[in-house]
Amino acid sequence: MKKRFIVFGICILLLGLIIITGCSRKKMAFGSEHVITAVADSSEWNVLVGALNTVFAHEVLTPQAEPLLGIRKISLEQLSKFRRYHTILIVGSLDPESEMYETFNSILSPADRRMVENDSSYAFQKKNPWADNQFLLVLVAKDMETLEIRIRENADFLFNLIDTHVSELISGQLYSRYEQKKVGDDLMEKFGWAIRVPHDYFIADEDHKSKVVWLRRMHPERWFLVHWVDSEDGALLDEKWCLNVRAEIGEKYYSGDQVEDGYT
Repeated sequence: MKKRFIVFGICILLLGLIIITGCSRKKMAFGSEHVITAVADSSEWNVLVGALNTVFAHEVLTPQAEPLLGIRKISLEQLSKFRRYHTILIVGSLDPESEMYETFNSILSPADRRMVENDSSYAFQKKNPWADNQFLLVLVAKDMETLEIRIRENADFLFNLIDTHVSELISGQLYSRYEQKKVGDDLMEKFGWAIRVPHDYFIADEDHKSKVVWLRRMHPERWFLVHWVDSEDGALLDEKWCLNVRAEIGEKYYSGDQVEDGYT
């Protein structure tokens, strides 16, 4: 059975990893939301990088293949420079020869360390350790073999931890200033469905006959089009039908824009 033990918090002690700010408010995290800043021993990183890329660098076609999440490896000495980035990953083993050994002694409580040594936990998370809107994930095991196994067998679980954080960041950015709730309510009243509409989008077109609603923003230019079909036949939604409908929408609303079938 796969182990999915995780402790929702870290007893962070001293080692220069934390700057004590008293009651002052933390500054906001910054940097790319889709880049994980990973702190690791160089030799251990060479062992784990394949497993970590398998977990986090899920590829999507845009149409070229692009990873959903990137990983930037830094040394422990560089952490002070990157400590306010959005997503921090600290990874390694309890090997006394590791560059990270003293770090794990400092950030793990005695109880956490015992769980790691007993292989009853390997993953620890903490929100906003050094900045607001930040996520810290610590992956540690008693040895590298154990850690690589835990990472690979819990790939979906670990990916979802980071992906959820990224989704929350982006959602906050979209709706932080103002959400047009009335537009969403009007769509529900008219058509029986609704979406959350950010402050700078407007309805550019409503085609009741074709069942299309087209939302736009101008600076920068963004389009969002909704098309719906009244049907109880689930078999209708096969690949050929979807591509044909997309072609019709592209011809009418997107100046003939088409989907390249080979990338679907």
